[in-house]
Amino acid sequence: MLTDGQLYDSAIGYGIQGTWPSSLPPLLRIPIDHCLVNAQISIVARSVGPALGGDHTPLLVEFVLR
Repeated sequence: MLTDGQLYDSAIGYGIQGTWPSSLPPLLRIPIDHCLVNAQISIVARSVGPALGGDHTPLLVEFVLR
């Protein structure tokens, strides 16, 4: 998908940010939620939000269009 769609993983440069399962401490979570972007989008900030009651924590991505 990354190659065929000419997409990039927004996680590059932000380390491992696990989002599942939200019931575990952050260091034990698995990074299974992704945000893919194209070359016209620059990532400004990327983090994992707080557990809000679901089994995944939100993935927060701040971006700008080039």
